[in-house]
Amino acid sequence: MGLNSFVLFNGRIYTLSQRYGLVDALAVENGEIIAVGKKKDVLAVSGATEKINLENKTVIPGFIDSHTHFIKYSLGLGRLNLNMTKSKKEVLERVSQEVERRRRGEWIIGSGWDESIWPEKTFIYRKELDKIAPENPVLLERIDGHLCTVNSLALELLNLPKSLTGVEKDSLGELTGILVEEAKNYAIEKIEPSIKEKKEWVVKGIKRAYSLGITSIHDNVNSGDIKTYLELKKENKLKLRIYLLIERKLLDCLEKTGFSTGFGDEPFKIGALKIFLDGSIGAKTAAVEGGYVDEINNEGMLLLSEKELIEVIERTKEIKLQLAIHAIGDKAIETALKTLKKVLNKKCSSFRHRIEHLELVKDQQINVMKRLGVVCSMQPNFIGRWGGKNQLYQLRLGERYKSMNPFRKIYDSGICLAFGSDMMPFNPFYGLNSTVNSPFPIQKLTMEEAIKCYTYGGSYASFSETVKGTLEPGKFADFVILSKDPFIQPETLNKVKVVSTFIGGEQIYSLTSPDQE
Repeated sequence: MGLNSFVLFNGRIYTLSQRYGLVDALAVENGEIIAVGKKKDVLAVSGATEKINLENKTVIPGFIDSHTHFIKYSLGLGRLNLNMTKSKKEVLERVSQEVERRRRGEWIIGSGWDESIWPEKTFIYRKELDKIAPENPVLLERIDGHLCTVNSLALELLNLPKSLTGVEKDSLGELTGILVEEAKNYAIEKIEPSIKEKKEWVVKGIKRAYSLGITSIHDNVNSGDIKTYLELKKENKLKLRIYLLIERKLLDCLEKTGFSTGFGDEPFKIGALKIFLDGSIGAKTAAVEGGYVDEINNEGMLLLSEKELIEVIERTKEIKLQLAIHAIGDKAIETALKTLKKVLNKKCSSFRHRIEHLELVKDQQINVMKRLGVVCSMQPNFIGRWGGKNQLYQLRLGERYKSMNPFRKIYDSGICLAFGSDMMPFNPFYGLNSTVNSPFPIQKLTMEEAIKCYTYGGSYASFSETVKGTLEPGKFADFVILSKDPFIQPETLNKVKVVSTFIGGEQIYSLTSPDQE
């Protein structure tokens, strides 16, 4: 359904704009919104003959997921999905079943396992995989993407360089099969699929995004991912708006080409340089002061020294490139802020440098971020998944879990707060529910505030607030029609369905025609 000119009326249209607020009609021409307001006023300024009666359905701006691993997620649609498995035994049984289906020597790749929700609370190890898959290389990535486990045949084929960090050994010096951070990344790159395979699965992933009301994403990418998107764009298979968070190893290339933040056109733009400063809480590699409850002498890993971080910031400053700094623990966040302040002082706001995740952040660090103009890119999904009693946060960090992900404090400070999923899961409604219905006031936002973080917040974080994030004249006609009004009964978010998704005024998804592109 491709309408160049139409009017929506008789609905509850949340513009999320201070000027327009809640309206009942919206007009679109040539992919842009030209009017919002009362039906009679909107019809008066629009010459559209196509009129769509919303029948009191709800309209909101299209969701902007500000932190994804979208190509990885799309590939995962065709791999072994271990998300929400209830025990290590279940994972091993599913791998065993996969072995029966695969040819001898064929790779078995899975992801999404999370030992924190299992009764065993322990990782999967090499010898456990060897028993069920002696003739198939196996790589199973933990849900956080910072740790994987492999079997002996996989280790043999990967031929890990001895210089790699993150290769775990037991007390006898034997490899356990656990690979974290640098070693995990090396393994994933070694088994990266072809561009052709990536494209096939990304097209399927895009359809899934549309069905969730997602119209823009900020995606963490490598060079192969960029090529995948470019080819899809050339083939006119890319309507989803993509803002690239580019891996640090491509900085030399960006400097040589002169590409800076904002280069490109819709739907594909250069965004930020992604820097990993620490790991994850699940893998116990996030840099946290005071260590972990279950490993008190372990304060995680700082993956860059202050000197190395300063060098990166100086280089990106020269080519006007935004930074997206992965910093989960308070120790990593402190390093990031201290270094930004040293290099940029009060000039950070023009770059809109981002800190990704900020799960364990202190009050004084929030104050510093406010002064520096740092954007907070956070994931409400995490508290839904790990933030409750006896869940991962408490198991790793004890009573500190009650003060983690302080969305309320950050939002009230006036800092730009942009929400993303990190694909855990890739569903804005899960994230909205996690914060709106959080048991801890420090994490709780109103429905309007939370949706703004998932729309306007993402637009500001990508320098695109003048063209999307709210429903106002002059902006892209990127919006979602919902079956129910989430503002009226926030506790029933799980019953809200996406009826239609529009990008640039084109209906690219309909609940009645889910296969529609």
